[in-house]
Amino acid sequence: MKNTLSFALSLIGKLCADCGSSIIVLLFFAFIAIPQFSYSQISGTPSVCVGANRTLTDGMTGPTWSSSNSAIATVGSTSGIVHGVIAGTVHIYCTNGTINDSVSFTVNPNPAPITGSTILYGPPLYIYGGVGTLADATPGGTWSSSNTAVATIGAVTGIATGMTCGNPIFTYTLPTGCI
Repeated sequence: MKNTLSFALSLIGKLCADCGSSIIVLLFFAFIAIPQFSYSQISGTPSVCVGANRTLTDGMTGPTWSSSNSAIATVGSTSGIVHGVIAGTVHIYCTNGTINDSVSFTVNPNPAPITGSTILYGPPLYIYGGVGTLADATPGGTWSSSNTAVATIGAVTGIATGMTCGNPIFTYTLPTGCI
């Protein structure tokens, strides 16, 4: 526990009737230990996608971690690894004796399942010139292809075009990074 050492300096002056106008100064020192709320800063990105893990750390030795709502996010009591269960916000706590810290932690939703034509002229090959359209009901994401030499996809439109034979993976990513 961090403490600050505070002291009060009291000057008491008193005119001494017997001593004329002399001032007698009495000095009183009082040292008082005043405890302060102490914490060690939690570090790590305070968000995760549903189904994913994120590790938080703290400068404390041997802290205990906990979640304000384990239905939304769980956290390893000694590891600080947070697992997103469902979308929402919780507080993640880190304690070690009287030292406490917490962080607001967000579990972001994943996009809806991908729909549309995923086959461009025969499963699972993508052949030059084949075109298909993919869709996702969750707005705001962008499309990407794992191998643009095999097939490209419009980042906003979801229109995939086969460039050659192969089997690329198309991904729809939300601005939160959830896929």
